[in-house]
Amino acid sequence: MATNPELEKFRAQSKLFGLLDEQGQVRLMAAAKTEKHQPGGAVVTQGEPGDAFFILTEGRLDVSVEEDGKSRTIATLERGAFFGEMAALLGEPRSATVKALTAVELMRFELPSVKGIIDDYPAVRQVLVRLALKRGEDNLAEQMNHDFA
Repeated sequence: MATNPELEKFRAQSKLFGLLDEQGQVRLMAAAKTEKHQPGGAVVTQGEPGDAFFILTEGRLDVSVEEDGKSRTIATLERGAFFGEMAALLGEPRSATVKALTAVELMRFELPSVKGIIDDYPAVRQVLVRLALKRGEDNLAEQMNHDFA
C-alpha cells in the first residue's frame, strides 16, 4: 500500500493519531478540513459554540481568556497540539480565544464527521475527555491563583 504523505505527517506530529490503527487514521484524515490563518487571526473565540476540534500542523497559536474586559494569555500552542476538544465533546461554549501568532495551518475536525470514529475507538474518546477535564482543572486553578494573587 502506498503511503499518504499527509497521513505520514500527522502520524509524526499528533499524539491523537497514535491512538488509532491505520484504518482509523485514514478515516480521521478523510474527515479533516484544512484551515489557514494569518498572524492575529482568530481560530476560535471565547463564548462561541464548540462544534469542532483542531490539530495545529504549522505555526504557533496564542490561547487567551477574557476576564473583566482584560485578555490574559494562558498558553502557547506549537505544531502537533490539538485543541477545542473540550467544547466540542461537552457541547459547551468555547472557554478561550485562540489566535494565530504566526501564519498557521490547522486540520479541523467537525464533531458530527468524527463521532463515528470516536465511538469506534474508545481510547480516543477517553484521552480527549481526560484532556478536556485536565484543561478544565488547570484553567480553574489558574483562575483561582489569578483571582487571589
